[in-house]
Amino acid sequence: MVNNLNPNYTIVEETKVEEINSEAYSLEHNGTGAKILILKNEDDNKTFSITFRTTPENSTGVAHILEHSVLCGSEKYPVKEPFVEMAKGSLNTFLNAMTYPDKTMYPIASRNNKDFKNLMSVYLDAVFFPNIYKDETILMQEGWHYELENPEDELKYKGVVYNEMKGVYSSPDSMVYRKIYRGLLPDTTYGVDSGGNPKDIPNLTQEEFINFHKKYYHPSNAYIVLYGDIDVNERLEFLHNEYLSKFSKEKIDSKIKLQKPFKETKEIQEYYSISKDDDDKNKSFFTYNFAVSSTSDVTKNLAYEVLEYVLIDAQGAPLKKALLEKGLCEDVYGSFDKGIAQPVFSIIAKNVDENKKDEIKNVIMDVLKNVIDEGVDKKFLEAALNKKEFYLREGDFDRYPKGVIYSMVVNDSWIYDGDPLRYLVYEDDLKELREKINTNYYEELVKEAFIDNKFATLMMVSPKKGLEEEETKALHDKLQKIKASMDKDTIDTIVKNTELLKKKQETPDSPEALKVIPTLELSDIDKEAEKLPLTVGKYNNNTYLYSNIFTNKILYPTFLFNTKSVAEEDISYIPILARLLTRVNTKNYTYEELAKEIDFYTGGIDCGSSAFFYNDTDTDFFPYMSVKGKTTEANTKKLLELMDEVILNSSFEDKNRVKEIIFELKSRIESSLNSRSHVIAATRALSYVNKNHRYLERNSGYSFYLFLCKLCEDIDNDFDGFKNKMEQLRSEIFNKDNLYILLTCGEEEEKIFKNEIDIFYNSLGDKKFEPKDYKLELEADNEGFTTSGTVQYVAKAGKIDNYNGSAAVLKSILSLDYLWNKVRVMGGAYGCFASIGRSGNLFFTSYRDPNLNNTIDVYNNAYEYIKNFDATKDEMKKYIIGTIAEIDAPLTPAAMGEKAQANYLKRLTYEEVQKEREEILSTTVEDIRAHSEDIKKVMEDNNLCVIGNEKKIKENCDEFHSIEPLVK
Repeated sequence: MVNNLNPNYTIVEETKVEEINSEAYSLEHNGTGAKILILKNEDDNKTFSITFRTTPENSTGVAHILEHSVLCGSEKYPVKEPFVEMAKGSLNTFLNAMTYPDKTMYPIASRNNKDFKNLMSVYLDAVFFPNIYKDETILMQEGWHYELENPEDELKYKGVVYNEMKGVYSSPDSMVYRKIYRGLLPDTTYGVDSGGNPKDIPNLTQEEFINFHKKYYHPSNAYIVLYGDIDVNERLEFLHNEYLSKFSKEKIDSKIKLQKPFKETKEIQEYYSISKDDDDKNKSFFTYNFAVSSTSDVTKNLAYEVLEYVLIDAQGAPLKKALLEKGLCEDVYGSFDKGIAQPVFSIIAKNVDENKKDEIKNVIMDVLKNVIDEGVDKKFLEAALNKKEFYLREGDFDRYPKGVIYSMVVNDSWIYDGDPLRYLVYEDDLKELREKINTNYYEELVKEAFIDNKFATLMMVSPKKGLEEEETKALHDKLQKIKASMDKDTIDTIVKNTELLKKKQETPDSPEALKVIPTLELSDIDKEAEKLPLTVGKYNNNTYLYSNIFTNKILYPTFLFNTKSVAEEDISYIPILARLLTRVNTKNYTYEELAKEIDFYTGGIDCGSSAFFYNDTDTDFFPYMSVKGKTTEANTKKLLELMDEVILNSSFEDKNRVKEIIFELKSRIESSLNSRSHVIAATRALSYVNKNHRYLERNSGYSFYLFLCKLCEDIDNDFDGFKNKMEQLRSEIFNKDNLYILLTCGEEEEKIFKNEIDIFYNSLGDKKFEPKDYKLELEADNEGFTTSGTVQYVAKAGKIDNYNGSAAVLKSILSLDYLWNKVRVMGGAYGCFASIGRSGNLFFTSYRDPNLNNTIDVYNNAYEYIKNFDATKDEMKKYIIGTIAEIDAPLTPAAMGEKAQANYLKRLTYEEVQKEREEILSTTVEDIRAHSEDIKKVMEDNNLCVIGNEKKIKENCDEFHSIEPLVK
């Protein structure tokens, strides 16, 4: 426990949280009432977060704009963007900020103690003493402003958040979730959009902006988390002396008002925009939404998460099964949000006929009543609880540090005046919910939440052609009217402000100002690349890659099958086969039974397909299909039996089930077309350049989506042909001769795996592997894909020669300096990225970008910037440190093994990794300038792909060889 606690704090509670192996201290700052939670443990990936309860009363996006704006300079760090400067030169493992409907959170993490302290200082100064009080251009840049470069120009709105939210409001899936809260909790802070509605953002005034900060960004309204292997008293002393002591306690009215329950279910009709060329048939969203439970009832909320999975999300879940089998939709999924004051449970059906609203509702109610009468499937409940428990115990949050996730979890209760530890302590809840399986608890919960609950909305969100055009015209007319009402002095002021903002954006911070940003030294960086654990051996005649890593007795086996034996014309069938496996009936199980078995005995089985790219070529690569699993040592044999069952005994006979899976896949890819448009455009542009990305395009990119659309149209006409193709691929792929065995776990678990592997291995086919020679013809297609949205995703791609470590630093410079300043800060896009891979593949891409040709010009001129690049020794040091931070991002045990094994399969040796690191650490200004001609050549090759507004793309039609709608 903590000794000699700083006297400026009072301990509210101290306890041991076994579930996350932490000593927990709940404190209150005596002078301000600031709430602090310490989670002390041995995790060297230290985390700090500060959260404010923020409850906006309108949809101007003030909370969101403020989240951006406080990171644009502060009292102690008065540079334009300390956030970006820290991103350039920090070893952070997490650096971000998030706006929620009722709170704003600022988390950071780092494994380096000096860096952790630096980040903490920058973030605390940002939230408590931001420059927004003395620099009105911050709101103009991050929120909105009138743009007018010349008095005769057309008046426009511009701003980073304004354009970000235009992108959000262009995504039907994002719109649906926003409308759910607006409809169900209309009289609360959840009835407005904390992110900002583009229609309302221009109503935000500087005074309202400042007042929001004054009201909410105060220690009396703060919730602070410190996690990991930290010096608690030293950090508490810093927190008090540097920040909290400068404030006195205030009573802040940030309490969240609750929605008064409805007496009857409300029916709501909403719309989203589609292009006039888009098909609007069966493109509606049906949502049935219920206000349930409260944040304080943790056990019940965990039960709702289980029910969401059992009733809706699992393969064979009764609601999903009934709606799909009756052909009422293409996809069904659930959403349970416990992270708000009034938790919301939603049933969402996608791609429905809006005229079948009542039929869908009746099917849902009939299924739920049947569940009550016949009981929730007990094996499914047990399997769902096992799945949840596996997830909680594993604690694998991908690249998110555990401390960041736990900081988010505590807010599910803490900011609603509950126990901050309540959602971290789950053992008793799991035990209680298991004991309730043999009672009528779950049936009563279904009755309470859905059958008897009138605090609900039934909402249909339907497509409407031309809606965006109507709104764009209305905005144009509005701005013309506003300008017509302005006198000359007002117009001159706007022109002057536009010029003032542009000048500020173009003027770099002085070297003296930048020196106040705390930085690390190159001596703080390990000169040696981390050696990832890997033993390369043989199992029979197959390559066996084993990573000996402590995994808390969990095994992570992966079986990779080289798919180069599949004919080129069949490449796009491979991911479909992967999707069907684990989702169709097998020889020994129905697909519902299979789902239960997998969840009951394992942490999951996943089948996928992709390719490893070799670092020295863009014409040869390793395409594969993977079968991945994870389980505890006790269930190793069962996992291998189920993996064997999945790949060798799956049946493709059930036409309706196969169609359900394929149409669901198409629906989910269509959703990703909006959320991942920048990646889709970049991958598409790279596919013009090299064969490995041409393959990836057909395996998982936009080409695969087009293939899937065609398959959906044709499958009824030749289902036997499709079924035979699946059987052919299975026979072609799942053989011993093209198998690679990958395993991550401890030594004892490996022994168990080796004792049981023949269960899987001996069943595989004996067909000889005969790789095909893929032609994969390349062509610079230069495509424009149109949407009804109002923003663009602009990508250019190509290949540089002679890649070395300095190119990795170049990527950092381009992303965090040149593109950030030109495309985001000055151009108003929400995001922009550069990428340069070891094989020389390069792309630039923008995200939620109001521009098109201006962004292309920025890309084309990048070589000039690189040619004339200059930086001080300190600036180069920052770029190098930031580059190393990305390379050294901490990995979970499973991810560490996966990376070690992937490096081997990509032919990437430790010596090459070390050489690249040395090149990065020794990069000079001259090394960066030397890449100028490479960049120039790539831009002149002009491999361009843009996804965006139909009008904007057609106005720039000369840039494209073809223009067509994105969604088919």
